[in-house]
Amino acid sequence: MKQDPETTGVRADKWLWVARFYKTRSLAMEAINGGKVHLNGERIKPARKLAAGDRLTIQKGEYAFAITINALSLQRGPAD
Repeated sequence: MKQDPETTGVRADKWLWVARFYKTRSLAMEAINGGKVHLNGERIKPARKLAAGDRLTIQKGEYAFAITINALSLQRGPAD
């Protein structure tokens, strides 16, 4: 049975890796545990399920990304 990420949600650490914000899932997990990633203004855990429409704030060094998730995916595609 194929999993539909839109209905089941995707783990935060996996989505950050799939969306290419981090090179590895462990780096994404470290960022989440270190308080660098917030969902709707609150700290989260790596296993937190994300859904379309969620707002993430990601702090990477001196850069801060404020994004709204439009779609979820379970597969990491090419970097194009």
